[in-house]
Amino acid sequence: MKNKKFIFVLISVLIVCFIGASIFFALQGISAENKRQEYFDVYRDMAEKYIEANSEMLNKYGDDISVEFDNSVTYSESGERGFFDRYIEVFVPNIPDTLEEFTDGMDMIKFNVKISGDEYEIIFEKNDLGKLVVTNLSEITQ
Repeated sequence: MKNKKFIFVLISVLIVCFIGASIFFALQGISAENKRQEYFDVYRDMAEKYIEANSEMLNKYGDDISVEFDNSVTYSESGERGFFDRYIEVFVPNIPDTLEEFTDGMDMIKFNVKISGDEYEIIFEKNDLGKLVVTNLSEITQ
């Protein structure tokens, strides 16, 4: 009888620990993703300013350009990471503390954007100085 109680208590403690760990890692992942999105928002703002100042866009759409980003982003990180590194990052996300560190860790960022109703993609890639700059703004043909 005592062994059954002990096993029941042990199983209960393990279940509570598992649920607690799951919540902890989920919240950690959400926090890391929110911080990453803040960095992407900086580049969305840069893209919007680039589009609004682009002479080709001004000629095509005039001064009242409307710029609308969807929530998707495609990016390529610098360096090579193996399977084990990606697996560990699920539990311990590695998000840079500053925008500069974030920029150093990225090779390419691509956003889809609607400019006055027309769909475009804008791509940031690293230049020779290691900064992400707009290298391509092209209309998406369907």
